[in-house]
Amino acid sequence: MGIDAQTLQLQPYLNELWGGSGGIPPVSIGQAKATVRYWRPAAVVAVAPRPMLLAYLDHVFGPPTVRFGSTLGWRLRPGVYVTSE
Repeated sequence: MGIDAQTLQLQPYLNELWGGSGGIPPVSIGQAKATVRYWRPAAVVAVAPRPMLLAYLDHVFGPPTVRFGSTLGWRLRPGVYVTSE
């Protein structure tokens, strides 16, 4: 499975949502889920996410597995990387 241009767009888009600077085209939830399946992370952590980033991550991963102050984490099971469509 190769990497494509849309896959490369997710990381800067997530940084954009976290920093709130504007200017990067949005990445669809479907493309984000495909990218995460490609990346196969064991966990995702967001520190002090802005509301737009939190909403986006909720759509991709579902509710956070853990919350500690302003840090949120999603523990992903092997083979199950995103919530169903």
